[in-house]
Amino acid sequence: MNPKYSSLKQKTSFYFPLLLLPPSQRQALEILYRFCWLADEIADAPKPLSTKRRQFQKFRKDCIATLNGSPPNPFLKDFATVLIEFQISHFYVLNLLKGIEADLYTISFQTFKQLYQYALNVAAAPGLMSMSIFGFKDLAHQNYAKNLGVFLQLTNIIRDFKEDLSLHRQYLPMNDFHRFHLDPYKINNSTPQVTAFFHYQLDRAWSYLKKSRQYLSKSNRSQLMTAEAIASVYVRLHQKLRTHCNQIVLGTIHLTLFDKIYSTFQATSQCLLWKLWLREK
Repeated sequence: MNPKYSSLKQKTSFYFPLLLLPPSQRQALEILYRFCWLADEIADAPKPLSTKRRQFQKFRKDCIATLNGSPPNPFLKDFATVLIEFQISHFYVLNLLKGIEADLYTISFQTFKQLYQYALNVAAAPGLMSMSIFGFKDLAHQNYAKNLGVFLQLTNIIRDFKEDLSLHRQYLPMNDFHRFHLDPYKINNSTPQVTAFFHYQLDRAWSYLKKSRQYLSKSNRSQLMTAEAIASVYVRLHQKLRTHCNQIVLGTIHLTLFDKIYSTFQATSQCLLWKLWLREK
């Protein structure tokens, strides 16, 4: 794995958590995240849908060739090395591609079940691949990664509500809008009804973070400093969304550099304290 994908690190909220990993795992995670980013870039590019679908089909074809042992370019060769070295299931890669491909079509989820499956594909799948890189493949760690991934994705979707609508992507369930007597395409400002709707969405996202934490003890979580740091960054984002819920419809809520550094430091300190407490116990 020759290239160092440092340019990618600046594009992600995971930049500081990645620094907590030993070099081999860090490089593997950077390659994994670059893979996800390349697929996302095709779906999110300001190009005609027909062009993006054509490009994605080429990308998918190259990925299938990689999974079959014939990577067509140097980056996918590096990606294949990561898959082999860390024994990452091809099933996760295919699920990720399936989820991102959905973004190449108009999305209007009617139920949370549809949104949940989408979140499993685009976020839980990378989380499960990451867990393999961290060295954990048992069911408890898989359930931790799966639920944490859903929390991250739901939080992202709430933050990006306005931007996604402009891309013809209505991820939040229409059933929920109907329950609150709202039309997603006519929400231009925040009202008590709109605030209640987004609080409902934030509560549901939080429930998946709580589920993830039920599967692992503090002892287990202290061994997952990077995953806990990523969770901490998104907890901070979730808090900002709840505190400034009236700004969600404006699309102006983002994490600052300080938010990311502080959240990473907070999670790292917590994991170190857990380790110290367990050692002295």
